[in-house]
Amino acid sequence: MGHAFGVGLYALITMLGLAVIFKQSPILFTIIAYAGAAYLGWLGIKSLLSKGGVAAKLEAGKTASLSEAARDGAMISMLNPKLALFFIALFSQFVAVGSDLFSRSVIVLTPLLIDGLWYTLVAFLLSSPTIVDKIRHRGAWIDKLSGVVLIALAIRVVFTLQ
Repeated sequence: MGHAFGVGLYALITMLGLAVIFKQSPILFTIIAYAGAAYLGWLGIKSLLSKGGVAAKLEAGKTASLSEAARDGAMISMLNPKLALFFIALFSQFVAVGSDLFSRSVIVLTPLLIDGLWYTLVAFLLSSPTIVDKIRHRGAWIDKLSGVVLIALAIRVVFTLQ
């Protein structure tokens, strides 16, 4: 739901016209993109250095706190400036200058709800006992692979900005 909040926030920012500033201000866009790359890198390093990570948490019965999960989900979406550009392209077709509050609210709530429902479905599917058992046995490898992928994405973001 944290990720959905971030998506909803970008939809709201777009509706308020601030996303246009991102498009017209390369410096602001670049700052946010570098912040996103740094966050991806931090998540990647955290995954690489974890001692058992997912598997250890599953074995110990530990779960991420609600605030940790919400923070990570929200930051992943909010530090992705491409979402703003996506919403500019998408919403520009539907938003008239004089759109009423109800129409704008529906436009903002639609991606928030779709994103939230999608990740809720994924969470339910991945929490089945069969899948959890497979994750438990391969948790350390999943963490390492995730760390490498996240760091590679961070590096890609940095190099595409130059």
